[in-house]
Amino acid sequence: GFEDLHGATPVSEMRDLKGARCSLDTVIGYFEHETSGQPGYMVANCTLPVEGKNSVVFLDFEGHDRVFVYSKGGQYEEMRTVGGQLRLELGAGDGVFVVPV
Repeated sequence: GFEDLHGATPVSEMRDLKGARCSLDTVIGYFEHETSGQPGYMVANCTLPVEGKNSVVFLDFEGHDRVFVYSKGGQYEEMRTVGGQLRLELGAGDGVFVVPV
């Protein structure tokens, strides 16, 4: 599956995201709204659900003090960053969509 990532967008080209690190295999997708250009980031824990392992993910949104985090069913919550850094804990196979504001 990782061969399919050839040509993927590097973090350095993901506008508001300045860096990322995680404890387990995690994929981050970058999207821009068609009309507003607002960036959004899909973050998914790539471990198998049967393994039951959580991934702790840190996203650096320098200059942003809050984000909206969307999860299953369109549910969302506003979360504050600490010095621009967002901490997420994703269950095995789980994912969220993050929009910095």
